[in-house]
Amino acid sequence: MNDTKNKLNNFFNKLKSDKKLMAILILAAAGSLLLMLSEVLPAAKKENKVITGENDIYLSEYTKSLEKNLETIISDISGAGKCRVMITLESAVEKVYAQNVKSEIESYEDKDIKNGTGEYIIIKSDGATQGGLLITVMEPKIRGVAVVCEGGDSYLIKEAITDTVTALFSIRGNKVSVAKMKSNREE
Repeated sequence: MNDTKNKLNNFFNKLKSDKKLMAILILAAAGSLLLMLSEVLPAAKKENKVITGENDIYLSEYTKSLEKNLETIISDISGAGKCRVMITLESAVEKVYAQNVKSEIESYEDKDIKNGTGEYIIIKSDGATQGGLLITVMEPKIRGVAVVCEGGDSYLIKEAITDTVTALFSIRGNKVSVAKMKSNREE
């Protein structure tokens, strides 16, 4: 034990005489202390906020509006009765902006190969705001429709509902599902 004490005393005596070594040791100790404190002290919490953009809100309202209108139409079909509808979207709203396009057409063996570059047309207002020249907004594409209705067990009613949905949304019949709604007695 005395041997350990002697070694420690020798080390501290060297530290007192060597100022550079003392400074390095103090900086190392301070750095270690700061690292330990950063782990112990509660850091400012970063809130993970889900930011819903205009597009997300628009899509939700758009889908609800389509579902409500479709429910009204289907419930007016003879024999369908009360119904519920769910619509899934395949894509989001797509905005098409105007572009200046420079292109070259080169002909090789009667095949046209188009090479082009484009730049968007930007509109600047009196203030600092600017934006692209919007040509059109393409509504989201519908992936599928599920309909649950009281008359969903009848083949004729299923066919009428499927025909109505496919005509309204220009989707194929295999993208439409019609099922019978459970009655209160089945619960």
